Amino acid sequence: MSLYFFYKTGTSFIRVEDKDLIKAFNICRPGVVIPSRKQLAGPLLDECYLGVKQQVDEHLQSSDSICIVTDGWTNVISQPIVNYMAIATKHSFFIESVSTGDQRYNAEWIANDISCVIDGFTCDVAGAITDNTSANKSAWKILEAMYPDKFFHGCVSHTLHLLLKDIMGSNKQWCPFDTLVEFINKCKEIITFFKNHHALNHQLRKNQKEQNLKSLAMPRYTDEKLEPKLREELEEFIVNFPFDKEIPSQENKIATYRQLMEFFISANGHKARNSFHYKMLVQEQKSPLEYWLIYGTNWPLLQKIDKKVFSMAVSSTSSERNFSTFGFVHSKLRNQLAPETVKKLVFVKTNIHELDGSTATSFIGEDEEQTEDDPVEEII
Repeated sequence: MSLYFFYKTGTSFIRVEDKDLIKAFNICRPGVVIPSRKQLAGPLLDECYLGVKQQVDEHLQSSDSICIVTDGWTNVISQPIVNYMAIATKHSFFIESVSTGDQRYNAEWIANDISCVIDGFTCDVAGAITDNTSANKSAWKILEAMYPDKFFHGCVSHTLHLLLKDIMGSNKQWCPFDTLVEFINKCKEIITFFKNHHALNHQLRKNQKEQNLKSLAMPRYTDEKLEPKLREELEEFIVNFPFDKEIPSQENKIATYRQLMEFFISANGHKARNSFHYKMLVQEQKSPLEYWLIYGTNWPLLQKIDKKVFSMAVSSTSSERNFSTFGFVHSKLRNQLAPETVKKLVFVKTNIHELDGSTATSFIGEDEEQTEDDPVEEII
């Protein structure tokens, strides 16, 4: 029988000893030996974990550059947990989780733990994305001194959320966006109304499917012109980028600047001709990282920088999604699972779907609650 079924779907191990299941297997294949729940939670889990880990390691080692994403949460038994994800091109792999225990979650601990994760990789690490707390910000400075050729910053999604929350906070005496705040509050009332009226909620779902209603999307920034000051700062950053943790020599600075000018000339030429390469980038058929991996050999010094820059994630959403998997595996009814068992189950469940490109599936039984996206929230 496929062991991955239990680990991919979060099925409780005790179900393997169900009499009807054993009877069904014996009918299909007489004499089959079904493992016990102790075997599923012990040696068989270790075997699957090592098999998936080998595949993940091979995938990461073949990557040009990866980005580490980390965040913290509190599990079902109130233990503080920090997880680490590795972003490699279009994949998000769960690497490991750490329980902070009685250790204070300060800048020194954060920097040291991230450093251990970085040093554990044989491939190039572009940097790390963390939360935006003051402790994390202090950790960035420590890490930047340790790894001057890597990038460390916070989650853009968190930053925008905090910014909008501060700008449009209802506790302010005066807000320049009073009308918009009132509109948002009315939208919340509509959401609450549909949530509390199941018949109308069902009708809304039906109308969504029939009329192919789409959720609203944030407008993209389309201005292609850079302000002179920003352009100058960008050029300074590129020319002074510390390759291999060393401050570049004057000769290297000149070589980098020449390649930068050659790239500008080439890029402007593609734009003026509306070339195929330019169209592919504008239409998002090719990512900037893919461009630099394929054509960046013409400017090798710039390629080193851009592979790192465009390998960086912009938010910690992959880490937060992973905590949803933690919550599913380590639920209230499975709260006695050992931390190491939880980590291995989450590792297998998260990464096996990334490796085979399938959608994460969960076996929903009497001890799990199935949830669906609310169509009202999707529209609003």
